[in-house]
Amino acid sequence: MLQSNYAELNTPQFHKLSQDQMERLHHASLEILDRTGVCLYDQECLDLLARAGVKPVGENRVRIPPGLVEWALSVAPKRVVLCDRHGRRSMPLERHNVFYGPGSDCTSVLDHRTGERRAGVLPAFLRMWKKASGSVMPCPTGRISNWGQGRG
Repeated sequence: MLQSNYAELNTPQFHKLSQDQMERLHHASLEILDRTGVCLYDQECLDLLARAGVKPVGENRVRIPPGLVEWALSVAPKRVVLCDRHGRRSMPLERHNVFYGPGSDCTSVLDHRTGERRAGVLPAFLRMWKKASGSVMPCPTGRISNWGQGRG
């Protein structure tokens, strides 16, 4: 896509881990996924892994072989672009881009009235969405229908 008057603002990069440390961390995570596994509570995820030959241990623990993880990483898109409410491509998730939003995808929130952490609730999400209605609003990652109906 051609853009006129395009300016890219590069942010300084700070790395706490060296390339070697990141590689060792990656290999350790592959070992954990293979030996210990993870517990999944979403049937669609369990079904997807079962089609790839991964069988649950017990009710919902799966051990994911390193080859499957590496394959998934190799076919995952290197760039994802989120659109604004009008369908315009506006947030390229790639390289070192950083975006901030109103928190519409948070499953837990810090209640400003009580200072306590609690589940996000639909009425509070709708109030926040109304206030932020002029900004880019990606869809929440959770299912709104599953959100609690408590006070917001």
